Order: sequence, then structure tokens, then C-alpha cells
Amino acid sequence: MPAWRWVSFVFPQEIRLINKLRCIFAYRGANIKFAYCEEFWYAVFNSNLKSRKLKVVGTGVIDKAVKQHGDLSGPLAAWLKIAKQETWVGLNDIRKTLPKTDEYNKKFIFNIKGNSYRLIASINFRSQTLFVEYVLTHAEYDKGGWK
Repeated sequence: MPAWRWVSFVFPQEIRLINKLRCIFAYRGANIKFAYCEEFWYAVFNSNLKSRKLKVVGTGVIDKAVKQHGDLSGPLAAWLKIAKQETWVGLNDIRKTLPKTDEYNKKFIFNIKGNSYRLIASINFRSQTLFVEYVLTHAEYDKGGWK
């Protein structure tokens, strides 16, 4: 029976990584036994990443907010256009496009119209789907009922 061999594996360039990852595997013949990985990681294949744009779900919430607050029509349309053109894999990617974005309890908070309004959404990065949950005035946001 062959002895266990240790190999180091670094992911190829066609995989996009958040944080660097170096894995050490142990194998004997065709049997591979995982040993350990350094650092937490999240990998996305670049070939899929380039072709998938963000899908926005819950635009009814946006429509309702525009009916309640007429001054939101332009800013929310601009935000929606930007979001639909993007491919985000985490908060750092979002902040490259929209720097004032925050995250709280797995919900993303976007400032709309110079921080007068807040759009709160959940994002599934794997499926590139954004779920709009709330559009609130800054005062409504501060009350915390959305948490």
C-alpha cells in the first residue's frame, strides 16, 4: 500500500477568491483525505461571474415607496439601474460601486437620495439575487422596526 503524500494546492486564476486560500491535502493512491486550509475563503468561478448580473426581486416595495414619496422616483431608478448592471460577491464589492453601503445582520443598507432614505435588502451572492425588503425614510430607519 502506498504511503500518504502531502500536496499543496493553490486555486487557478479562473476562480475568483475572497481572501487568499492555500489548502493542504493528504492522499494515498486514489483516496484523498482533506488536511487543512489556511484562512476562510469564498470562491466564485470567473467564467460564471462575468456573465451573471444581479437580479433584483421585490421591486413592488420600490414602486410603493415612489407612490408614497414622489421625490424618490429619480434616485431609486438610478439605484436600480446601477444594481442591475453589477455582479457583487460581498460588501467590499458593493462598496466599490456604492461606497456608503452598510451591512447589519446579513442585510445591506443602501443610502438613497443623500441619506434621506434607506433601502434595505438581502443578497444571495451565489445566485446573484437581491431581495428588496424595505425603503424607509431616515426617521423610520432610526426607529429600528426593520431589524
